[in-house]
Amino acid sequence: SGLRAALFRVLGLGVCGVTWAGGALAADGRGNEELLVRWWQLAAWLPVRPVGAPDADPAAWPEGAPAASRTALAERMRLLPYLDTQGELAVSGGTPVARPVWWHSPGDRLSRECEDAFAVGDAFLVAPVLEPGCVERRLRLPHGWWYDVATGVAHRGPGRLVVPVVRDRLPVFVRAGAVVPVSDGGGGVVLEVWRPRAGRTGSGALYVPGSGRSGASADVVRLVSRLSGGEVMVTREDGEAVEWPVRVRGEAW
Repeated sequence: SGLRAALFRVLGLGVCGVTWAGGALAADGRGNEELLVRWWQLAAWLPVRPVGAPDADPAAWPEGAPAASRTALAERMRLLPYLDTQGELAVSGGTPVARPVWWHSPGDRLSRECEDAFAVGDAFLVAPVLEPGCVERRLRLPHGWWYDVATGVAHRGPGRLVVPVVRDRLPVFVRAGAVVPVSDGGGGVVLEVWRPRAGRTGSGALYVPGSGRSGASADVVRLVSRLSGGEVMVTREDGEAVEWPVRVRGEAW
């Protein structure tokens, strides 16, 4: 119940203009291995990742929790160029980093009723595990095509979907055509593009180079992805080439 309450609180604050919020693990949850893992996995996707909880000493964590926690935090670090860009856009335009599912389709009644999943920026849909012993996750995908990040398999929305739940990660989906700036692990940035559908143009993303660091440029780069002769292309909005390496993900259509 604490996880669900934290998610509800963060999304509510974001809609009200307070985008910098995160969750906090109750003290009585530190002895629950499953709860500890699921809390860290959720916290890794929220705008602010709390520090100091669980115990800063890995030796005090339940057996197995450190590995799952490190996996979640490693993915957050990999996605920092994307998350920092969303933070810059939140400051300049007021759009929250973590958004209710209905944010991009407010006329969809079923999306308005969804309280157990959330969007992170324009690209990701996160379905946190909020129940103990969960072995499958039911969710409703918004309109469009969405890739399962773990498998690379595409699913068409709107529609219901049931996915298996594993210990090491949350069910996460990414919009087809999305361009996600990620860390290359060496201080550079790679553009991960999720294969767009044939015949669709204009998909892509906004990217603020250097966001999240002091002295960062506030210039917003508009990126566009498209299929050209069966090849995935990523360019600037004006058609100019991008200066970052491009990595294509997602199954071929």
